[in-house]
Amino acid sequence: MIEKLIELQRATAAAPGGDGTLGHQLQWLRAYLEILQLRMGGRLAWRIDVPPELLSLRVPPMLLQPVVENAVKHGLEPKIEGGRLDITARREADGVHLVVRDTGLGFRETAPQGNDSLGLANLRARLAAWYGHAARVVIEDNVPAGAAVSIVLPATAAP
Repeated sequence: MIEKLIELQRATAAAPGGDGTLGHQLQWLRAYLEILQLRMGGRLAWRIDVPPELLSLRVPPMLLQPVVENAVKHGLEPKIEGGRLDITARREADGVHLVVRDTGLGFRETAPQGNDSLGLANLRARLAAWYGHAARVVIEDNVPAGAAVSIVLPATAAP
């Protein structure tokens, strides 16, 4: 665990302004998920599937972290048997789609009534600051269980 904490510290310190590339943020998330897996054991399975050409994509600071953290904290941890978390990225005709999908309790079960959570509100604000109205966040049910959060960046953002 100490090795993973050191990895996490190095990854977070590597980008001085907090921004950087998708590859850098995925490095941080790998270390974070490996630590969580030590704590949750077999209750947490995860996978990151991102093509190499998207690793150099410049993205806003902490873009995926709040989505992954919410998926684990609100979706997977409270579920007795835990579940799976998948992080994917694909270039599509309308832009770059970053997706965090889990098999937890689901967004409708755990979402605050009314407004976005603070994490989602901050995420939307960071996207607006970087891309204006050209980026969007889409939250859907992951059938048969869990949630899928897609962050769609404009096609001009692709490397």
